[in-house]
Amino acid sequence: MTVTYSRKIRESPLFIGKNEVIPYTLTFSGFVPAAVTTLTSPTCTLFDITSGEPGTDVSGTKLTGTPTFSGVIMTLKLISGLADGSRYLLRCQGQGGGGTYELWAEVIGER
Repeated sequence: MTVTYSRKIRESPLFIGKNEVIPYTLTFSGFVPAAVTTLTSPTCTLFDITSGEPGTDVSGTKLTGTPTFSGVIMTLKLISGLADGSRYLLRCQGQGGGGTYELWAEVIGER
């Protein structure tokens, strides 16, 4: 049985201007057991939650690239093209030590 753990990242909310492309990294350290030193199978999804949750998956148009792990540090897909005043939910996952771990953040689009 796989157990999933979900946690809000400390930096949430993230503010991203409509003309910005920011290469964010997230550390899963402190959110995974100490015995888990490497995570694999990185995934990132972005949902437009301006009108409420669960929102619309906009990953195909707002995220580019491939997420990667170095130990428990994830380099995210690039986030771009966010609408001013819109609210998004970013969900990032990795697997290790028999568990699936998820960090999430609210993302606010700015002009």
